[in-house]
Amino acid sequence: ALVDRLWHDWSPSLHPPAGELAAVKASLRGREREALGYYRALFSRAAPSAARLLRRPTRVPSIYVHGRDDGCIGVALADGVERAYAGPIAVHRLPGGHFVHQEAIEQFNGILVEFLRTPVSA
Repeated sequence: ALVDRLWHDWSPSLHPPAGELAAVKASLRGREREALGYYRALFSRAAPSAARLLRRPTRVPSIYVHGRDDGCIGVALADGVERAYAGPIAVHRLPGGHFVHQEAIEQFNGILVEFLRTPVSA
């Protein structure tokens, strides 16, 4: 039930194909702690190196794509995200929610392909 609720809250306009949520739930069943462990470790006092890494600016060319209707991480949090990057960054806000790559497929793929085609300058 939690996966159903989060999926709906985070991406209200996304209606996954039959069986997709069942597959997501099956992949998590019995591994819930592992799925959340990644996030817990990032903010744990036991992992100070991870916290330091998160505070350092990203230096490689990057893209940041955020869904305008993201119910998990509000789009307003994308404002000023450029400050976290020392390298070039292109920020895109697309129609859709948290799973914007599944909601604005053509736009998302276009952004990704263009990024991958752009040569990295030395």
